Amino acid sequence: MSGVRVTYAGLISFSTGILSILTGLAFMIIVTRTLSPEEYGTWGVITGLLVYAMVFDTIIGYWAQRDIARGVESGKTSILSSGLFSILGIIIYFISSFFVGTQSHLDYNILFLAIILVPLRSFQKILSAINSGWKPEVNSYAILVSEIIKIPIGIILIYILEMKVEGIILTFAISFLAGIIIQLIYARHKIKDQFKKAFLRKWLSLVWIPIIPKIVALLRSSDIIIFSILTGSVIGIAYYSASLIIATLVAGAGSISGSVVTKLLAGGNQDYMKENFRLLLYFLIPFTAFSLSFSRAGLFVLNPFYEIAYTVVIILTLQTVMITFSNTFSTFLFGIENVDRNKDSSYKDYIKSKLFFVPTIKLIQYGLYLLTLSIMLILVSNKSEIELVVYWSILSLITQIPITIYLSLEVRKKFKLELDYLSISKYCLISIFIFGSTYWVIENLIEFNTSLFKFLPNIVILALIGFFGYFIITFFIDKKTRKLVNLVLQELKK
Repeated sequence: MSGVRVTYAGLISFSTGILSILTGLAFMIIVTRTLSPEEYGTWGVITGLLVYAMVFDTIIGYWAQRDIARGVESGKTSILSSGLFSILGIIIYFISSFFVGTQSHLDYNILFLAIILVPLRSFQKILSAINSGWKPEVNSYAILVSEIIKIPIGIILIYILEMKVEGIILTFAISFLAGIIIQLIYARHKIKDQFKKAFLRKWLSLVWIPIIPKIVALLRSSDIIIFSILTGSVIGIAYYSASLIIATLVAGAGSISGSVVTKLLAGGNQDYMKENFRLLLYFLIPFTAFSLSFSRAGLFVLNPFYEIAYTVVIILTLQTVMITFSNTFSTFLFGIENVDRNKDSSYKDYIKSKLFFVPTIKLIQYGLYLLTLSIMLILVSNKSEIELVVYWSILSLITQIPITIYLSLEVRKKFKLELDYLSISKYCLISIFIFGSTYWVIENLIEFNTSLFKFLPNIVILALIGFFGYFIITFFIDKKTRKLVNLVLQELKK
């Protein structure tokens, strides 16, 4: 049975995720306060293009994590094979950036410089997959180091040297290298084996299994490219990208369930599932309330220019909640799927499995989403950029709801996830009271001063009061919160 401690690894992932959110916000403030909306929109396009380049990066990592979690030594084969696929990624990025750059009139020098991120990101992903199979918390350490390094490097390259988008690219490249070093230190224990063609042949024969989730991720990020091509503007992308920074703070709560898949793959009982899901809700609810109440103030911190998009933040926050649930439910279903454990499984068996069926449902979902988005942008092309972004965000939320409901029903069939409605009600009421009060203070007592040094301290203090208030109140009225605190203290003593 796996030695992975789900709650411990989950709390490590969550804790480093929170710190990463703070450092990530600090970095994005540097970016959004330094770059013009056009330049920031260009960076948004680059992030969309990188998704295309990484379409093959999970083919190896997908199976590597599952094999290593089950004690199969395939680390060295994974590393060497992923290097070959990163070459394909570079070619795909070059072609797609040339096409999008022509349509959106972007600087090719900037687009092509970002090619350096493709092999670095590919190497980071395969190391993450290897470590996820036996020591999930390592990836949290690597992320934290990457995020911390990103701030001083970003200040030097973006703010002091004024390298703009080029500075962002180089900052990410350096931060990736720092994270890779941490991951490699631990992963070296799992890459001492020999390169085995049998593993590679198996992975290639089943390439259609991991490629579908990657295509899903590609489609999910293609909305930025479609918006750029059909509108010919990057301002709308700047609004959308800035809004995502605030909205996706909610996604940090999902890291608490990150190690569950490793535990499920290794087998054993599933008694920890109910508690893990309760922990997810315990953190997800206040983070959602925070993003909603700080929507306008958060955008103003990033750049007063984006303040007008606060409605987009609210909509995308709700969408992020749906995506967090969807990804968590998918992880649960993938973890109990054993079709790849049986060497005699046929293609028909794989097609019937959750490894194929769940991503296929998502593939249909995002395909319909992009088709509807394209039609909408054509029909309402006369609207302002901010109106188009609002319509875009509403559509993304609506199309996410059905798949989340479906996956929740599937999970209820496989697991005994009885919801603790009393605890959930407590978390909701406390969050509404705490962050509702915070919202009132922001809107009525705080001056929206364009000076970051005058405005930001007030927002930071209110945010700290909100979260500390939530945790203190839940500690005194919720027995399970006190139990969680004791568990954390025990782990710290070890």
